[in-house]
Amino acid sequence: MFNYFKINILSLLALSLWALSGAAQNDSEINVAGQKKILFERLKKTQGENKKKENAHVLIEIANLYRTEAVLDSAIYYYENVLTIHQDEPVLNEEEHATTHYQLGNLFRQTSQYVQAVDHYEQGISIAVENNFLQREASLLNSMGGLYVEIEEFEKGLDYCKRGLAIYQENFPERKLDICLFLTNIGNISVEMGDYNQANRYLKQALELNQELKNDYYFALIYSGLGMSDLKQKNYENSLENLDVALKYAILSANQPIEVAVLANIGQVYIEKREYDKAEEVLLEAHLKANQIGDKYLRKQLLSSLIELYSESGQYDLAFSYQKKYTDLRDSILTKDLLIDLANAELKYENSQKEKRILELQVQNERQSFDLKRNRYLMVIVFSFLVLIFVTLVLITQRNRSRNEAKIHEFENKMFRLQIKPHFIFNVLSSIQGYMNTHDSKKAGVYLSKFARLIRNVLEQSRKDFIPISKEIQNLKYYLELQQLRFEDCFDFEFHIDPEIDPEIILIPPMLVQPIVENSVEHGFSREENNGHLNLFFERKEDTLVVKIEDNGRGFDVTKKNHLAEKKSKESLSVQMIKEQLAYFNKQLSGEFSIQYDHIWPEKDRKGTRVTIIIPYIQQQAS
Repeated sequence: MFNYFKINILSLLALSLWALSGAAQNDSEINVAGQKKILFERLKKTQGENKKKENAHVLIEIANLYRTEAVLDSAIYYYENVLTIHQDEPVLNEEEHATTHYQLGNLFRQTSQYVQAVDHYEQGISIAVENNFLQREASLLNSMGGLYVEIEEFEKGLDYCKRGLAIYQENFPERKLDICLFLTNIGNISVEMGDYNQANRYLKQALELNQELKNDYYFALIYSGLGMSDLKQKNYENSLENLDVALKYAILSANQPIEVAVLANIGQVYIEKREYDKAEEVLLEAHLKANQIGDKYLRKQLLSSLIELYSESGQYDLAFSYQKKYTDLRDSILTKDLLIDLANAELKYENSQKEKRILELQVQNERQSFDLKRNRYLMVIVFSFLVLIFVTLVLITQRNRSRNEAKIHEFENKMFRLQIKPHFIFNVLSSIQGYMNTHDSKKAGVYLSKFARLIRNVLEQSRKDFIPISKEIQNLKYYLELQQLRFEDCFDFEFHIDPEIDPEIILIPPMLVQPIVENSVEHGFSREENNGHLNLFFERKEDTLVVKIEDNGRGFDVTKKNHLAEKKSKESLSVQMIKEQLAYFNKQLSGEFSIQYDHIWPEKDRKGTRVTIIIPYIQQQAS
């Protein structure tokens, strides 16, 4: 039997982990339309008078209104405008700055844009930690915990929530609503992890505290968690009792998503008890309500439960029909699995291959399109003056062929990038995960912040064929600083730039040097020796740019007859891609593109490796 109730309790965790203080309260009766009119009039005035600080605060108020109305795209738009103004000229205090990142993180998370959500959470945490904003730090930790729970990284989610709870208990014991929510979240996560003793302990603490608060929303979350704990332990009657109480409070709280999630869990109990008629009645009601509120995530979960119900009860036609709906809906919210794809190299590779095939189809379509145009021209030529038609045909054919080839070359270059980016991102994410498992949280926060800046640069610059050397060096510094943290400073590095080279105008293909540097760090240095050194030289030799990467690492065995083949066998996938890309540039552009390996000290035990990349000396054209 498939464990579909695991998905249903996840919906409750996701609903309870968006934000602190106010997540459970109903919106007051306010004249939103009237407020918007006033705010947009103020916005027009502040923009006209060029009052940037006042303009930013009006934008925040507008974004808050759209967030209250659940018009998420508009809320994101106005919050991002605030950060754009603040980037040009500081108009927010640090607490407002952290709060804006926090709100954007939650909004991107609600819209399944997880990479952006993590970026804003980490920036918010960095600001909060640096300025000792403990309450904001705790709320950001809570949101990060919720994000990890949604991708089923329960241990990380539990760790974030426990750290947030500690901050509140030590510094804000009077904030009982927030403490109650932390206790509830930790209890529900513990249910998912199968630690029922810990789950019941935290949920009962939350229940005792909420007896004083009398918050219907929290009661629904707590009793639902207790019900799911009983269900997983096959105490079906106790489970139904707790879930019935949860449903009563969910209805009182007027929170439809919670009501739908509790109904889904009740339906799962009936499936476990093989009372299929009752299960069908409850699950169809929940599915209808999920459709009415337009929550795709809840709809997907309900479809999963219905598939299990009809499979278990032998109604395979219905199970098949719901399976098709489930597949279509899952595909429509595919971005919800983005972080899992980034952490899973195989899935990322498969995605890149799909994109590559799409690009190949686009190339074929372009070729067919050009062939059709050429045929049309031929039809016209038949009925026109012979000599003029022949000249026109030649010109048009040459022009079309050059355009077609340019598009094909562009697609080929994009294919190289599609192969390099997932591999690079996966390697760095693996480094981050290892560091977070063994080091303290604040350093991990710094680590993630550096990673976020590095990834943003890589994703932006990888759209280009060439970037200034200064940008490539900046990315390499970010990467090497991350590796120094991971390898506990067992190596250092230094850049050497030829005085004849202006790094701001001399160009280099993006992501060209990083895979070589990665090989030096991963295969050349050792934590035990702790004396690694890496030198990177950028030199001009006549009409070529020579990049040398030298390390004092282990090197490779030159005594072997086929040592270059041995070296090649140890190269990373990215280095092989670099060779393919250099071959591509050799074919398409004039000038020399090459790479070679040498020893620095062949006679020594620690031989060291020198990798030399040669490319044409290309200057950026003045705009």
